[in-house]
Amino acid sequence: MKDKIILICGGSGMIGASLSDYLTQSGFNIRILTRQKKSSTPHEQFLWNPYKEEINDKALENVYGVINLAGASIGSHRWSQKRKIEIYNSRILSTRFIIKCINAKSIQPNLFVSTSAIGIYGNRSNEIINENSVLPKEDFLSKLCVDWEDEVSRLDKNIRTMILRIGLVLSTEDGLLAKSILPAKFFLTPVFGNGKQIYSWIHMQDLINIFYWMITHETAHGVYNAVSINPVSQAAFSIQLSKTIHKYIMSFHIPAFLLKLIIGEFGNSLLYSQHIDCKKLISEGFEFTYPTLPGALEQLLN
Repeated sequence: MKDKIILICGGSGMIGASLSDYLTQSGFNIRILTRQKKSSTPHEQFLWNPYKEEINDKALENVYGVINLAGASIGSHRWSQKRKIEIYNSRILSTRFIIKCINAKSIQPNLFVSTSAIGIYGNRSNEIINENSVLPKEDFLSKLCVDWEDEVSRLDKNIRTMILRIGLVLSTEDGLLAKSILPAKFFLTPVFGNGKQIYSWIHMQDLINIFYWMITHETAHGVYNAVSINPVSQAAFSIQLSKTIHKYIMSFHIPAFLLKLIIGEFGNSLLYSQHIDCKKLISEGFEFTYPTLPGALEQLLN
């Protein structure tokens, strides 16, 4: 695989950094498309600016596969109108531009993997959702993801194309788990709203393994839900996290109105119930390393 070049758009983020290292260890040659080079990465970097449609053409030479991870962080800032535009454009314009580059230059990588999110499904109560479920476009996140995936449809149909709808990624570096560790260390278990909303999560290593599986399994194509086989309620998630760190815990409820008051519109997503089915992945041969929440948290925290 040493001759196979994988170009990662947005490869300096939490997922991109882990994926780049893993694919390098697996024998791939990694290139990173970035708006600003970082001295901390050992991988070859190429500058681009999708907003101005500027790119170093050498980045695309002899590329075996392209993985599109570009996009501003969803949960790092309060959602002002300006921030929502930034989140939207960072995904739509970057995806549009890299696909335009591939199509216009008649470059045909063997595969293209783009990311999306389970936010595309909106709030679905206790409904079990698969890749063919109705897409409501009822809020910012669901509309964002629908538009994001629509951009991928512009890609040359001769290129094997996959879209990963990613769930709540468990990592100690960032995201829901990282932000929940501090209160858990103080024996506190926050319950958002009634806590019954279903969280569909995935261990970071399993997510990385899915990317690798997609690259190496030539029959993989289309849309996949990238979540564990064992979703849990938000209350159960918080309780299990606290139990992993301590044996004694104390739950406290944060009412829905207060959650929205504290963190704004993004708080709605923490109250959404999304029971996501990943049977497509399993039926095609993917095996999870961390299928249960206790095992995943134990590995990450101990």
